[in-house]
Amino acid sequence: MAKDTAELEKWIKEVGSFSLPQFKELPNVELYMEQVLSYINSSLAIFSDDPRKVLTSFMVNNYVKAGMIPEPKKKKYDREQIGYLMAITLMKQTLSMSDMALLLALDQYATPDKGRLYAFYRSLEMSTIKSQASLLERHIEDAIRRYEKDKQEGKMSRTEMENNLNGALGLLALRLATQAQVDKILADHLIDFIRKRLFDEQELARQDKPLSQEAEREAKNQFVEAKEIKRARDARIRRKTTKNYMED
Repeated sequence: MAKDTAELEKWIKEVGSFSLPQFKELPNVELYMEQVLSYINSSLAIFSDDPRKVLTSFMVNNYVKAGMIPEPKKKKYDREQIGYLMAITLMKQTLSMSDMALLLALDQYATPDKGRLYAFYRSLEMSTIKSQASLLERHIEDAIRRYEKDKQEGKMSRTEMENNLNGALGLLALRLATQAQVDKILADHLIDFIRKRLFDEQELARQDKPLSQEAEREAKNQFVEAKEIKRARDARIRRKTTKNYMED
């Protein structure tokens, strides 16, 4: 347990101290696709346990097709495009491609200075990460202290203490997920409101098609995921049954 929780605490501290590169620190020479992917994925490696969080050439090509970033010149990407891709790679965890395209299009109403836009996003991202990671770190420390206290008192079995700790960590995860869910509902509604202000009914109807396609792809992904979850659950039940049988 000590090793597991130490690794969790270490990761939370690393997340809390994470820093996106400043605009001036982004590559000042144009990069080919593989170089762009290597740079961005290594810069965001702390968030990339899930393969869906990694940027791929397929994704980049789609972002170019959608007009979210300018087309590369001679297959090379400049600092401004890399800055946008850095933000997109983080935002794609919660926003659809259509919603990201809409928000990025609103940049023109803020400032034409891409360096200033990136600096604003960087500041917003880092302040949010730092505050949330710090709060989570305190809650995790409280849960671990309770575990250590129960261990010293010796009134519970190891299984009971482990279950209590897992339950406390699970509750923290549920609270974060609930907060993210509520924030996403509010953001989605606001984006839909903006979309209706910007486009007429015919244009909205045309935009519904790619949105429905995204929903269809998500449904297929969930079907595959559901099969994997069932397979893992069945395997876990078999291991538990085998263990109980051997103990008997």
